[in-house]
Amino acid sequence: MRPPVPSRSRQGLLLVEAILSAVVIAVGLVFITRALGSQLTAMHRVESYETLAALARSRLAQLEAEQLSAPPEQPLRGDRAGTIGDAYAWDVTAIHREDVSEIRLKVWSPQEQAAQRLTLKAIWPSWWVPENWYTAQ
Repeated sequence: MRPPVPSRSRQGLLLVEAILSAVVIAVGLVFITRALGSQLTAMHRVESYETLAALARSRLAQLEAEQLSAPPEQPLRGDRAGTIGDAYAWDVTAIHREDVSEIRLKVWSPQEQAAQRLTLKAIWPSWWVPENWYTAQ
């Protein structure tokens, strides 16, 4: 016959085991919370970028429509900056390149502290571009 094997007490967890479990759970929760916070920040940046891109495309289409609808004899109005609603601003510049001009439309939100800027570029015929849009290079 074999001698009885000493068994572990079946009264519950030891204090060391309970503390160790609590520490593991707490560390896991800290990492999960940090990951969730960084994901929310990244989602906000992506949403802000998508909004800026949509506004920039829309404003560039409006500028093109204004240039196309203007009679050839009439000088172009050529606003260089403005606002889109209450929350966004835009600015347009041009760089002359041979027979065409490179248009750079910047859109941003001045109300945000870490203001993201989006620059949209397009190529236009030089005769479309008002003189006040050109920048010195």
